[in-house]
Amino acid sequence: MFGTNGKFTWSRRPSNGGPYCIGGAISLSTPTVPGANYFWTGPNAFASTVQNPTIAGAALANSGQYSVTVTLGGCPSDPGTTAVVVNPMLLTPTVSSSGPYWPGATIALSTPTISGATYAWTGPNDFTSALQNPRIQAVTTAATGVYFVTVMAGGCISPPGSTNVIVNPELPKWVVPGMAYVQGAIAGTIWQSDVTIFNADPSRTATYSIAFLDARNPVDDSLGLTWYPLNVPPLGSTAFGSILSGFFGQTLGAYGALMIRGDLAPLAPVVTARTFNNGDPRKGTFGLSVPALPSTRGVSAQSSAAQQLLIGLRDDDSAYTNIALVNLIGTDWSHAHLTFFDAADASLGSLSVDVPPNGVLQLNKPLTSGGGLANPPLALYRVQVTVNPGGAVYPYATVIDQMSTDPIVVTPTEQPVNTYRVPGIVRLAGANNTVWRSRFTITNPSESGARKVHMVFTYAPCSTSGCGSAVSVGGDVTMNPGQTQSWDDFVKIWLTVKGGIPVDDSMSYQNSFLDVSPGDSNSDPLVVLGETYNDTPNGHVGLQVTGFTDLDGGSKTGAGKRLLLTGLASSNDFRTNVAFFLTSGTSGYFNLRVLSDTGVTLRTIGWNLTGSSPFKQFGDSELFGGVNTSDRMSIIVDSFDGSSPVAAYATIIDNTSGDATFVKAQTAP
Repeated sequence: MFGTNGKFTWSRRPSNGGPYCIGGAISLSTPTVPGANYFWTGPNAFASTVQNPTIAGAALANSGQYSVTVTLGGCPSDPGTTAVVVNPMLLTPTVSSSGPYWPGATIALSTPTISGATYAWTGPNDFTSALQNPRIQAVTTAATGVYFVTVMAGGCISPPGSTNVIVNPELPKWVVPGMAYVQGAIAGTIWQSDVTIFNADPSRTATYSIAFLDARNPVDDSLGLTWYPLNVPPLGSTAFGSILSGFFGQTLGAYGALMIRGDLAPLAPVVTARTFNNGDPRKGTFGLSVPALPSTRGVSAQSSAAQQLLIGLRDDDSAYTNIALVNLIGTDWSHAHLTFFDAADASLGSLSVDVPPNGVLQLNKPLTSGGGLANPPLALYRVQVTVNPGGAVYPYATVIDQMSTDPIVVTPTEQPVNTYRVPGIVRLAGANNTVWRSRFTITNPSESGARKVHMVFTYAPCSTSGCGSAVSVGGDVTMNPGQTQSWDDFVKIWLTVKGGIPVDDSMSYQNSFLDVSPGDSNSDPLVVLGETYNDTPNGHVGLQVTGFTDLDGGSKTGAGKRLLLTGLASSNDFRTNVAFFLTSGTSGYFNLRVLSDTGVTLRTIGWNLTGSSPFKQFGDSELFGGVNTSDRMSIIVDSFDGSSPVAAYATIIDNTSGDATFVKAQTAP
């Protein structure tokens, strides 16, 4: 259509595909007029005769009004205009994360707010998110890597911003059960826990963190634990008296477990924790030491039947048994099942319990109490602990004397085998016409029919005139599947029945050990437990003794190049003896060093064990006499030589009560 002024009348307006981002392609368009010509002009000296031109590489200078004139039959139209907007370039977004992280934690990603923007995150393990500040829960090490985010605003996409997230491998942790600050059963007494932590590294300070697993107030997951840092110098130790009240500030009634985390720990810590009844000073203390356990171990769905057993338990007029379980899983509940068996393998019933994340559950007298199975008293039984898939617990039992309240501790056998050496099986004259004696218990978890177990007891007969040469008395014991056998006053029974040797209370049968091995072709594992005790006027006092294997010893060629003991006391209140013995073979030399809490060597002793003299006990005065003693000395044993591994254990003895606490030496590189 042509107007009266000779111009082409054009009613349809031009347009563009904006707004645009820097670097984009501007697209201009105008409706088609058949036979017409087009002429565009615009910012930055733009001109074009194309109907629908494009401008590559858009810049801010390309923003503004673009006009087009359409000419038809020589008559031009009035210019039509369209406004092009080129937005400034979005900056690379700033990205942050609050790491580093550990497995089970929640990764927090964030980027600043841009009005009207949308966000696109990508990252390791196929991670994507459209949130501005996403969270990734319960992470594993697979979440380690670079995370990217792009921001879109006004149709423009920013360059990607990035942050590097590190999910460290799980820091090593160790669980120390049996912590208490509670009222004792005897009026005026209090149970408390003393703990010593030793750094076995000879040149580097170790950084640990410690947390209390409160049985009364469990956390929802391990992230709820409160950690306290602890630096321990090379070959040094840090000790805590009544750790729950003195360090963690807990009120009376607190109990649970201690967790130690190796934040910068080249080697595993050596831990001695003694929980004892600190009451009447005229009677002394009675206590126990529950060994520390790496949190990656314990009883799980993968554990063998032999690894699930607590043996030598009693609930009768002389003693009662409590059972506790520590959940080694910090992110979920563990569901455990306790099945009780008598000595003949008859089931006595079962209990199922749920333990919260890193929680502690104690069952008091579960066999006989009304809150448990309510069975009649029983002098000997065992418990098998099983756990649902995904769970893991550290179960242990305390067998407590009814009169003295002195406990022994029973833990599962971490690596059950069929061959053990059990030291400390003795019969000794004690003070006030008492006699130290040993109870020995053995369980056959095998279901492969009746089997024979060969046992050899080796001892030195001693009298007031001295000790004679070592004597060995062997014999076989027949055991049915699942059967438990136990001998109170084992030395007297064994020597009388198997050796035809009369036993005299005036004699001592010491420097001794019991060897256990298969007596036939059945090579399935066995589970053993020793208990050495004295019936004093204040009741039964004593300690448990575990079975040892070559893996528990230090040697020149084995993985264990050192043996470590800590928390050893030598004072007016306590004394410490340390026993060394060959776990097998006929020769083993070692060198021991007594260390102060700061790692200073106070004494050095070398010793050679032989086939004719495979056992040596150093008394308190030999180890600590004449040196500056304390309640937290340590011993390092090294420089091994010979063909046989050497193992060791300490007994920390209360000078008033006579009660002894068993501490097994820990192997180290």
